[in-house]
Amino acid sequence: MRELFRAVAQPLGRSTELFHGLRVLALDGMLLAVPDSAHNRETFGKSGSQRNPMGYPQARVVAVTECSSHAVLDAVIGGWKDSERIVSDELEAHIGAGTLVLADRGLWGLARWHRFRNRGAHLLWRIERRAARRVQDVLPDGSYLALIQANKHAKAAGTVKAPPALVRVIEYRVDGQTDVIRLVTSLIDHEEYPAAELATLYARRWEIEIVFDEIKTHQRGRPVLRSQTPDGVR
Repeated sequence: MRELFRAVAQPLGRSTELFHGLRVLALDGMLLAVPDSAHNRETFGKSGSQRNPMGYPQARVVAVTECSSHAVLDAVIGGWKDSERIVSDELEAHIGAGTLVLADRGLWGLARWHRFRNRGAHLLWRIERRAARRVQDVLPDGSYLALIQANKHAKAAGTVKAPPALVRVIEYRVDGQTDVIRLVTSLIDHEEYPAAELATLYARRWEIEIVFDEIKTHQRGRPVLRSQTPDGVR
């Protein structure tokens, strides 16, 4: 089933739905409850403590979807305790040249940024305010170029820290909110990709939350997957 999925899953959006020629994708994760069998408990784990586990075991699914069509293009499955960041490193399909990937701050990672960029993908990513503070240049539309460096306490992939990345930073507030939303993007050209357009586009990241709702609530028809084995769950 996994190989069949990867053979047939493909973008379905029309060319008129591209953003400046880029296919807009979103990256995020969700949890799915699986049957409470011994193998599933051992493989996926439960919330709560080891002495007092709670509810069903849960599989963590990280997926990449096309925002316009809601097509799921790739997905990987880990355990409840696995970080979405770690699980997302196994994504392979469709993140490449001609795509623009939207992601939330929980998935941020400098090594991950370089990995997607090396595939040819462009990125529009929300990050925390303390990142990207090394301002290199302020642009006419209010965005600015900044250098992101690896945290001295964090290890990137393997034992080598990720190299610095030059990014464009866009900051804005949503009406009625006090929090500043802070985005970084690989789309450096402020004339071709105005900050206001990118801020508006980032709201489409929520399309993947609708996709997860469609899968969990409307398509499955039951709260727990059926398989008693980890292979069946995957």
